[in-house]
Amino acid sequence: MPILLAGIALLLYGTFRSISLDDFDSYSFALALEHFDLALQQPQPPGFPVYVFLGRALYRVTGDPTSALTLLSAVSGVGVMLLVYALSRRIDGDAALTGTLAALLTGLTPLGWLTAEKALSDTPGLLATLLAMWLLWVAASREGDTLQFAAAAGVTGLSLGVRPQNALPLALFWGIVVVQTFAQRRAARPLLVAAGCGVAGVALWLIPTARAAGGLGAYIAQLQAHAAHVGRADSLLGMGMPLATAWRARAMAFRDTWFTSTIGVGTFAPWSLREITIAVLAG
Repeated sequence: MPILLAGIALLLYGTFRSISLDDFDSYSFALALEHFDLALQQPQPPGFPVYVFLGRALYRVTGDPTSALTLLSAVSGVGVMLLVYALSRRIDGDAALTGTLAALLTGLTPLGWLTAEKALSDTPGLLATLLAMWLLWVAASREGDTLQFAAAAGVTGLSLGVRPQNALPLALFWGIVVVQTFAQRRAARPLLVAAGCGVAGVALWLIPTARAAGGLGAYIAQLQAHAAHVGRADSLLGMGMPLATAWRARAMAFRDTWFTSTIGVGTFAPWSLREITIAVLAG
């Protein structure tokens, strides 16, 4: 079944990769393959250095930045489907159908399919996050396997260099494992080793990124400036309207995006019989 899932994903994602750079961030990433410079927004802070590193590796093979980045997303999409299958089998090992349906649902919804074909960091970031979660799940189920914990922590640290926005689920998962370790009075040595490996994973991308930015202080300043911009542009308080109105507008946008991403039909336009039928079938 994993081979079949991988074949389906590779055939679909490889065939339908985007023929252009679809997003402003896609252009930034493409430029970063030639010249990495956060001051020029190539790419924007925090720099996504591990993602850019992987893109450059494929760029040497394809010779074209768009092909390199879309190929990276396609291969990552295959990995995402396989990891969803693997996680599902660990949760429900007696029912292979659970993992199969979960993988297909993840890979064939509009959001999963489209992001696996665009020149963006979304799918590679999801792959890194799921890989870290799967390794941590395996380590926790073995009640203190030091090597497994070390591998999970190392991948966790590296995943922050692919797409740091995905840190929240990993932080929650690691927090649960730490609490369980102390609550059940297990040996803390595997977690201490894991902490060191996590720091090493972060250092592998943080040190060269800070050096490229002109030093750690300059890198932190760029992060702060970008965070301030995001706060002005994206926060509810920065929308320049009453909070209740801003909240309603954001909720309507979220609803439209969620439906579009899951069933391919948005909510801003009126629904006819076609849209209603699609929604019922998807439900």
